[in-house]
Amino acid sequence: MAFRVTLHSVPRVRNYEGAVAFHTKAAEKPWRKGKLARYNPNYYLDYALPGKRQRTCGVRKVGENIIFRLHNTDVITWRPDGSVRVNVYHSQSTCHFINHFVSGVWISLHSNGYALRHYDDNCTATPVRDDFTIFADGTIGETEPTAFSLMRIKRDVAKELRDAVRYPAFVKWRKIMEPLLAPHRDWRERWKLEGAIWAAGLPECLRNEEHWPLLVNANMDNSKILANLYDTAPEVYEFERFPTLQWRKDGRYVNLSRYRIMRHA
Repeated sequence: MAFRVTLHSVPRVRNYEGAVAFHTKAAEKPWRKGKLARYNPNYYLDYALPGKRQRTCGVRKVGENIIFRLHNTDVITWRPDGSVRVNVYHSQSTCHFINHFVSGVWISLHSNGYALRHYDDNCTATPVRDDFTIFADGTIGETEPTAFSLMRIKRDVAKELRDAVRYPAFVKWRKIMEPLLAPHRDWRERWKLEGAIWAAGLPECLRNEEHWPLLVNANMDNSKILANLYDTAPEVYEFERFPTLQWRKDGRYVNLSRYRIMRHA
């Protein structure tokens, strides 16, 4: 189950002037000082969001900057030059919070980062992993540049590897012998068998027919065996990098989850 902060009654912010007006309105109703002030005086430096009195969120002004806080993280900082600094935290609540107080892009959670969807004519998406800045002209600045990466398997290299470790012969043997074997259902026994497989080495287990029952009794299906086999040979994979992608083509959404977010080499 995913949880996210509720901001239905909170006004949205789309620019620095809107952030200043938001802070001015929030300052009209400061929090009442209570017992927490005794332990953490800085807790009351910000104000409650208009329409939301919970202390999980707050807004304050530091110099000319307007800062929006979620829990213990200063997530958004609007600056007088029209730029906004975003301090990312890998959670769905943070995405929802950012989208409420930042304009021009829509941020969505990715497996290992964030995808920024731009509402432009090309419907481009920009990958980010670290804190980033959206400048007044709409460009994105990040600590380290990143790119979408699509991993592909080299079929000829993968076939050579499968043939070298006798994987096709193992598959034929498994179809015949698996109904006659009793795979262990208890996870402790499976762990012991998997430990024996990793100790001997998966390629060696596939080459040696005496080890084939180990693979079946450990409940390792063929897809898992192949995935671990390919991991032993990095040359099987090739990567294609894309600085940006289109998140919508011909009226259809692109599945960005197929891509990983990698740092530039």
